[in-house]
Amino acid sequence: MSEPVMSPKLTAPSMQALSPGRLARMAHAGDQVRAAAQALSRGGLNVVGECLRGQGTFYEMEHYPGGDVYDSQTGAQYYYHHHREMAEHGHFHLFVRPPLATAGAEPRFDVDSPPTHLIAISMDDYGAPLGLFATNRWVTDEKLLPATELPALIDRFSVEHANPNWAVNRWLTGMLALFQPQVLALLAHRDQVLAEQAAGRTAAEVQEDRHIEVTGEMPIDVDAQIETIETLLQASAER
Repeated sequence: MSEPVMSPKLTAPSMQALSPGRLARMAHAGDQVRAAAQALSRGGLNVVGECLRGQGTFYEMEHYPGGDVYDSQTGAQYYYHHHREMAEHGHFHLFVRPPLATAGAEPRFDVDSPPTHLIAISMDDYGAPLGLFATNRWVTDEKLLPATELPALIDRFSVEHANPNWAVNRWLTGMLALFQPQVLALLAHRDQVLAEQAAGRTAAEVQEDRHIEVTGEMPIDVDAQIETIETLLQASAER
């Protein structure tokens, strides 16, 4: 391919068909996101600043915090960095690692193979979220799985420890659950983009094509998402 594949800005999917159970889970995640953001704000902090705290100069392409954040009990992993010439300060990349089959009670995850990338969250200069975007495989060196296999992995993403900051980890965990429909829509669209670019090529070749980077983006608004969820839950209760 000689020309880069443009990254379209997608509109949010309708949430009318979501079950009351899913909406309730999203509402709980919204409470978690708001509580975490408020706890940070009261201390004059934000999620980005806490990831960069004590990390020295903010270099392009470097991962922050150094070495990524990984929860060995859930397989969730993330980091923050910047490199795009966009109206953003930087973005979080969120991953999960595949579980290993073990006979023990404690969960174990494959730390020797690439994790699966779930979504990226774009952030502004004030540490507030701007949008979500999905990427091609080579961007994060992930184990790319089809979108149809990802709902359970998205639901499993949770960072339960306090490194680098408890509120940051709760905020990211909540954001993924709060915007689960948008995340799934972006991943399904990613699969569609990659399939459309596969004429005469293998899937592996398309996934390594440097002309295909960001496959789709979607703006997000935490307050508007929570308001929509509350409206749908009320309507469901009245039926």
